[in-house]
Amino acid sequence: MKRKMLQIMQKSFDNELINNEFQEFQRACQKNPELLIEIEETKNLNHLLSKQQFSYSGFFAEKVIRKIESLEQTTAGQAMIYAFYRIALPGLAAAVILVMISLFNNGYVSFDSVSGLSELNSGYLSDFLLFNY
Repeated sequence: MKRKMLQIMQKSFDNELINNEFQEFQRACQKNPELLIEIEETKNLNHLLSKQQFSYSGFFAEKVIRKIESLEQTTAGQAMIYAFYRIALPGLAAAVILVMISLFNNGYVSFDSVSGLSELNSGYLSDFLLFNY
């Protein structure tokens, strides 16, 4: 059965059909006897479930809320892991690439070459710190 017809059938149980949906539903019921059988089965099931009495253990609502909160915390933790993979790992890869470029260009890896301080003249350090170029 088509998904749209199932949605219309569900709306018919809730009395939420608009005119054109109601007419389409009636035509489908006339053409398809399987649809009528499924409607009857669903009505019987609804009738049986409406008579059923459910009993819950004590503090059922609190247990459900606690479970939902724990799931929300889990998704927050998963978001942090996702952010780590999206931010930290590419940053680490970029740093490794920069170190490799420095190694190939200079033949060695020093703090000055990695940080870019190899061209900094100590005579201009006070000017740099005072005026924030």
